[in-house]
Formats: sequence, structure tokens, C-alpha cells
Amino acid sequence: MGRLESKQNGLSLSVGHAARLRWIAGWVGLLAASASWAVPLACATQPPDLAAWWSGEDNPLDRLGSYPGTLDHGTGYGTGFVARAFQFDGIDDSMRVGFLGGIGLTESDPVSIAAWANTSTAATATLQVIAGNYMGEQGGSGKFSMYLMINNGNLVFSVDQRQLAGISLSTPISDGWHFVTATYDGTALALYVDGEARGSNTRNFTGADANTRGWTVGNFSDETNAGHGYNSSFNGLIDEVTLFGRALSLAEIGSIFGAGAAGICTPTIFANGFEGI
Repeated sequence: MGRLESKQNGLSLSVGHAARLRWIAGWVGLLAASASWAVPLACATQPPDLAAWWSGEDNPLDRLGSYPGTLDHGTGYGTGFVARAFQFDGIDDSMRVGFLGGIGLTESDPVSIAAWANTSTAATATLQVIAGNYMGEQGGSGKFSMYLMINNGNLVFSVDQRQLAGISLSTPISDGWHFVTATYDGTALALYVDGEARGSNTRNFTGADANTRGWTVGNFSDETNAGHGYNSSFNGLIDEVTLFGRALSLAEIGSIFGAGAAGICTPTIFANGFEGI
């Protein structure tokens, strides 16, 4: 008796062979859908106007080279969402990154703050700063400032004129890893968690002096904490801290969140000196 054949795309396959291929393809699909085996994710295209990027790869360096950080009070590293991360103790750990020219300098300067953050104490009333320039670090002047933090079970983004005026957004957040993003276009501010928009508002003040103070990650400055009696150290891990000189779009935020542990694409330097992704 002759061999039964299935012909597809000009190829001749025996029925048995075709059945085996379908069986293999089915199992591959089931494995890809299971929690124990995942298809590797592609990294997210780097959005324009990235100004600083502290990835926490066992060093406090800015991946763009401009604003290296300084770790204080024993701040260390741990297993991050994307490779390694900064580890803060919730007591006094912090990272100072200094004055960032043109980023959060005046009330009309657009900026976005984005990071992966993981705490097991989100519900506590303690302030847990992710990043900000609220009254900054040593020296400097000016009344305009902003910060992103976790407090009392909420993610909070504030833009203010020191103690004179300000506007804040907040949204519930749970323990564990979350991709948190705050955007400010010079007028409107918005807050996102895990690629989802959680609220927006508009600046309600004007005339704030330009801020020449520095940014901090994982805490306010020692001077701010001492002067106000704060304990604002983050309790957990912060990874892939990025600052942009504009307000990111929802699509861009979703792309970074969707890339998961693959993170943002980093340039590859070829032997001829050219970069590529």
C-alpha cells in the first residue's frame, strides 16, 4: 500500500511525520505559556532624552557617564529585577547623585522619573524615597523640588514650591516589585504603576526659585532628614533608576514595563567605534 502524504508549501511529509511535528509544536506552545518556562523578552528601545541611568550593577555609576552616584551609610547591592539593584536598609542608606543641570531645575522643566522598586513594608507610615531633589543635598538653593516615594501603602509623586505650595498625586501600591514612573511636562504631572496610568493633575503654583540642589536616590539628603526629623530611607531594592528630560508617553512607559527583566536596550560598541542596539 502506498504511503499517505500531506503536501504543504511544496514540501512532501508523511502523515506520521506531520503528526509528530504537530505534537512537538503543541508542546512548545504549552511550555511557552507555562509559568516555569518563558520565551526570553526583548529589551525596550531606549526612549529619547534619557539624561541619567543608575542601573545598580554593583556600582553607583551613571550608565551615560555624566552623573556618578555616591553611596552613603553602607548602601549596598542585591538581586534586582534587571540583573543587580541598589539595596537600602530603611534606616539611613542613601545615594547622592548631585546637581543634574537642566533636570528638575525650574518649574517649567519637563522630567520623568522611572525605576523598578521592591519593598516589603509598603503599608508602613514611614517615608520611603525612591528619587527626588526635595531640598536636595549639601549646598545649593531654590524652592522648586519634586520627589517620588512610597508612604502608607501609596506611591506618591509631588511637585512643590518648598513649604509654600505644591501638588501631589498618590495611588495604592503593594509589596514586591513594581515599575513606577512619574512624569512632569512643566505643567501637568502624572503617575504610573506597572505601565498603567494612575492619575494626573496640574501644577497649582508659579514663581518658584530655580533649584540648584542635588538629587538623591533611596532617601532624602541627610540635611533634609535632620532638619525635619524625617526617616526617609527606602526599605528594599531599587533598580534601573532613570531620569528623562521630558515627560514619557504611556506607550514608552508600557514598552519598558513590557520588556520586564530584559530592561532598556544598551548600546553595543563595535570595534570601529560605532554604536548599535
